[in-house]
Amino acid sequence: MRSVANPRGPAPAVQGHAVRVLLSLIVGCAAVAGIGLPTAVAAEPDQTPRQHVPSALDACTLDDNELILFQKLIEHSKNQHNLSCSPTLQTFAEFRARDMATRGYLSHISPEHQGPNQMLRDAGYPLPDIYRDGLANNVESIVGGIESPDAVWEALLASPAHRAHLLGEGAGFDEQDELGVAYARNLYAPHVDYWVIVIARRARPDDPRVICTPPPATCFPVGPEADSGDPAR
Repeated sequence: MRSVANPRGPAPAVQGHAVRVLLSLIVGCAAVAGIGLPTAVAAEPDQTPRQHVPSALDACTLDDNELILFQKLIEHSKNQHNLSCSPTLQTFAEFRARDMATRGYLSHISPEHQGPNQMLRDAGYPLPDIYRDGLANNVESIVGGIESPDAVWEALLASPAHRAHLLGEGAGFDEQDELGVAYARNLYAPHVDYWVIVIARRARPDDPRVICTPPPATCFPVGPEADSGDPAR
């Protein structure tokens, strides 16, 4: 857990803070951009003991709460044999959780009006071109107002969109093979507890260059050739 510093002294007792689960996914096609990290984030040094995830997943170091949620993802994902922790995604998830807890918002869209795909690309993670930029999100699930990782997991699975993302169900999600999990807490923030799960995949040379809507189909190029905004012929 990343406790966020508060200049106003001891925090008050928490009573009935709101619980929210958010995932705005554009299923099937989206492009990931990078992240411009705001400088306003100020957090206390993390004193929680960290644990390395065993075997092929020990590229990341997680605290106890994050580890519980991480293990649930590994155990239940349909892509579990390929799923691994990405240091880049873990750093991004930690930033996102800490930023929301510090600045008191719970949204996939940052105060700078960037979506998760765009922010992740700016952070240097090479998302496929079919992951759209701007406000699009194909990679991030967030929860606010729940402290227990077990309760977070149950809340996420109760949402069909979150379930598809986390368990790798359906086209697009079943190819996502890297993840990061983060938790931050600020007793003065509206939701107090902030969770971020990022699951994505890197661009590949054989990625499609054109995406199409369902029939009657209209096809659009992706990548550099998409700059004109004209449908593909």
